Amino acid sequence: MALFDELRAEYGQAVDRVSAYRSESHQFIRAFTQEFRVYIGAPEFYDDIANGRKKSRYVQLKKVEEDSDAEEPTRPNDLLTVDDEGRWICALLLTVDRDANTFPKKDFRFSLNFVLLADGTCDMKLGERQFSLRKDNADDKKAVFNQMI
Repeated sequence: MALFDELRAEYGQAVDRVSAYRSESHQFIRAFTQEFRVYIGAPEFYDDIANGRKKSRYVQLKKVEEDSDAEEPTRPNDLLTVDDEGRWICALLLTVDRDANTFPKKDFRFSLNFVLLADGTCDMKLGERQFSLRKDNADDKKAVFNQMI
């Protein structure tokens, strides 16, 4: 086998590992967001009159670009951005109102920065506060949830 063929094979394996990690990270943060919504007892949707009465989520993820506000991702797997340290960044947006489908509504934005580790843990930053949590441990996540509320 030529050296270039070996490089191609190694490159292909690296691309597969990165793709699998990206997919695992998306699954983790989507589950984390859903667990937060359930933890605080928020309904899933409200009628967003400002957007033509479309259904909007009370708790949702937003993509974050550097030096930018949170925005809607253009594709489902385009949610996470990598920062300068190689950590994933995104924003969790919590919409609060006085009663179901009433206005005014207030959005609260939480910047999340995280990396999944090989030992099944997640190193997460919420603003300046750092948390180490096991990906499948609800109690570990509650510490982050309580910081947000």
